[in-house]
Amino acid sequence: MLIEKGVSVHLLHKFSDLQKRSLSSIGLLIFAYLFFIANLAVSSLLLLSVFCILIYEWHLASKGQKTCFDYLIFLFITSGICVFWYINAARLLIYFVSDILETSMIWIIGSAILSDTGAYFIGRIFGGMHPFPNISPGKTISGYLGGLIIGGSVPLLTFLTYKSYIPNFEHLVILILLGVLLSISAMAGDLLQSYFKRKHKIKDTGSLLPGHGGFFDRFDAILATSLMALLIVLCIITLDSHRGFINPHIGFIMSTLDPNQLVY
Repeated sequence: MLIEKGVSVHLLHKFSDLQKRSLSSIGLLIFAYLFFIANLAVSSLLLLSVFCILIYEWHLASKGQKTCFDYLIFLFITSGICVFWYINAARLLIYFVSDILETSMIWIIGSAILSDTGAYFIGRIFGGMHPFPNISPGKTISGYLGGLIIGGSVPLLTFLTYKSYIPNFEHLVILILLGVLLSISAMAGDLLQSYFKRKHKIKDTGSLLPGHGGFFDRFDAILATSLMALLIVLCIITLDSHRGFINPHIGFIMSTLDPNQLVY
C-alpha cells in the first residue's frame, strides 16, 4: 500500500505541470482550428499576431546588446513564419494544389505537436540520461526517442487516413524517413530555443501560455518543421528537375500529400 502511494506521489510530481500544459494546449488547438477554417485575411492576421508576440518575446529575452546568435534566432522566427504563411496562402488561393498544401500543413503542425507531446510523456514516464544537460536539462534520451517515434508517425498516419490501405515496404520507408526528418527538425527547433533561453539565463520567454514557457516555446517546433518542409520540397524539385518524367519515389510523395490522387 505504501509502495503504491509512493508511486502515485512520484507520478503526480512528474506531471505537476500537466494541467497548465493541457489548458494551454486546448487553447492552441482552438487557435489552430480557427486558423484552418479562416480566409486568407483572417488567418494572416492571426499569424501576424503570433509573429508580433514572438518578436516581442525575442526582444525582451535578448535585451541589451544583441549578438549574432540573437539575430540568427530573429532570422529563424521570421523565415519560419514567412514559410508557414506562404504555404497557407497558396493552400487558400491556388485551387489545384490546395489538397497537397493542406496535407503539408497537417504534417508540419502534427509533427511539431506530437514530437513535443511524445517527448514530454515518454520522457517523464521512463526518464533516463540527459543528453544535453546544459541546454535542455529536462529532456531525456527516452523523451527524444518517444518524440521521434510518435512525431515521426504523422506522414504514415496521414497516408493511412487518406488512402485507407497499407503501403508497400519501399513506400513505408519513404513515409518513415519523411516523418523522421520532420520530427528531428521539431526537436532541433526546441533545442535551439532552449539554448537561446540558457544563453540569456531565463526560464521562460513569456508568460502568456502557462506551463509552456512562452509563445516561442510553443511555436519553435512549428517554425522548424515549416523550414524542413520547404527544404524537402526544394530537394524534390532539384533532384527531379533534370528528368523528363516523374521519378516514382517523388511521384509517391506527391500522391501521398494529395488525398484525391492515386499512388504512383
